[in-house]
Amino acid sequence: MDFEQSISQLTPEQEQIVASIQPARSLLIKGGAGTGKSLVLIERLRRFIQQKELPLSPEQIPQQAVVLVTFTRALVKYNRFISDLKEMRIAPEIINTVDSLFLNKLQRICPDSKYDFELLDRWITPENTPPFFTPEELASEIENFLFAEGITEKEYLERFCADSRLR
Repeated sequence: MDFEQSISQLTPEQEQIVASIQPARSLLIKGGAGTGKSLVLIERLRRFIQQKELPLSPEQIPQQAVVLVTFTRALVKYNRFISDLKEMRIAPEIINTVDSLFLNKLQRICPDSKYDFELLDRWITPENTPPFFTPEELASEIENFLFAEGITEKEYLERFCADSRLR
């Protein structure tokens, strides 16, 4: 088995999850990093396409309600790589980040809309970073935890910064 095949193979547990996913239903798969969440979703999409349960050609995307959403651009690239390995031939818009999905939807209503994907990088400077974080740690905390979990400032301060030194 070559490398590409080995990274796209499902475990028996993942296979069971893939088989249980039904079309036309919203789905959220949760798990730790590296547990195969993306692989499960991509494989299920592949089977939906193969069984003609979901047409996902580029010309059908405006009417389509199928998306695989992630929080990082790196994972988008990985998911697209795996879907290419599986020869799925799906439109790039199917696999996207939350902010790109939002921008695409917004631009359907207001084509001139723009989103500044570099805003967080410009805002987080050493001067704007508290002493208990490096700028990189702060950016990670904001993007991968606060944004990803939808946590408000109040919740963050109450639940995670009980130590007054962090306020």
